[in-house]
Amino acid sequence: MKENEESVDPRFTRLFLLAEIDNFTAEEKKQYYKSLEDMGDYLNIINTAAEIAEKRGHAAGLAEGMKKERYATAAKFKELGVDIAIISQATGLTVQEIEAM
Repeated sequence: MKENEESVDPRFTRLFLLAEIDNFTAEEKKQYYKSLEDMGDYLNIINTAAEIAEKRGHAAGLAEGMKKERYATAAKFKELGVDIAIISQATGLTVQEIEAM
């Protein structure tokens, strides 16, 4: 950006833009407003995708945490000498998973 442009009041920049738009032909205005609409749609798509990704990440994190908790519980029960079949029933882990601990 040029040195003199940095000191321009943003309100004047906006006024210059509005004046420039006002001088557009009808077709140019139509294209300009369509591009603004398209940009808004694009931003909405990006925001929606980000929200979905965040929710999926949260759900995956919860599932992983629950899995780790089941393994920790099973390990503690096994350490206490609880029967493996009972540990399997209580945690939902297979007998093979528990025996492998």
